[in-house]
Amino acid sequence: MSILLHSVNFTTQPELYKQSIKKGDVVPVHDDPHRSTWKLAVIESLIEGGNCIVRATNIRTSTGCTNRPITKLYPLEISADVEKQDGVETYNFDTF
Repeated sequence: MSILLHSVNFTTQPELYKQSIKKGDVVPVHDDPHRSTWKLAVIESLIEGGNCIVRATNIRTSTGCTNRPITKLYPLEISADVEKQDGVETYNFDTF
């Protein structure tokens, strides 16, 4: 019986690993222990691991660009469309 349960734990189902984070999402970035001090960021691009699952993202905050693992990002119900016109970026925000 324990051998059967042990083998069930290693069975993976790809449909369970659907990503809820995508390019253009606005996310708070977990850096400090207090949520009130977390910065907001816009996801610029996704970084996939060797198994094609998103592991990290390139983000843009008010102070610049960096990357963070998705475990430190918490998606909000808002996303941004970035439009570039004459070298100026314009963000249009949509809610779900």
